[in-house]
Amino acid sequence: MKFCIVVVALCAFTLTHSGQAQTAEEDVYSIVSTFFDALLTADSTLMAGILLPGGQAHAIMPTDSTTRVRTSTHQQTLEQMASWTEPIVERMWDPTILVNGPLAVVWGPYDLYVGQEFSHCGVDTFTLIRSDDGWKISSIDYTIERGTCEMHPDGPPSFE
Repeated sequence: MKFCIVVVALCAFTLTHSGQAQTAEEDVYSIVSTFFDALLTADSTLMAGILLPGGQAHAIMPTDSTTRVRTSTHQQTLEQMASWTEPIVERMWDPTILVNGPLAVVWGPYDLYVGQEFSHCGVDTFTLIRSDDGWKISSIDYTIERGTCEMHPDGPPSFE
């Protein structure tokens, strides 16, 4: 009888405490997912909540002879969101997530649609810093490739 009570107590403890705490990797990826949600809905308030003030983005555009880099600040991105007329659907798959204390990197292939039209694909790299306010995206670096990269394994997104 005592054995049954101990087993039941252990099971209850395990069920109560399992799944409550996310890993650091899950915490970090939830911020990246929020970034994609904010793009889709053009929600600059949501986006501002996950971006580190003073941060930057670098769009890397390889060509046959050179590589162009376009730099923008997080503030510029927030200001531009107000003028978007179509949803932006960006999807990352098979991310690699590295966390070391207050520093994290998320790297993975992505594809991007403006409205229902395919725009480009490439690789995203998000650098995040954990502060007293939680994880914030400090920088975003991404390649813009057209016709030369792998597409999402699920095929085009559903626009229903």
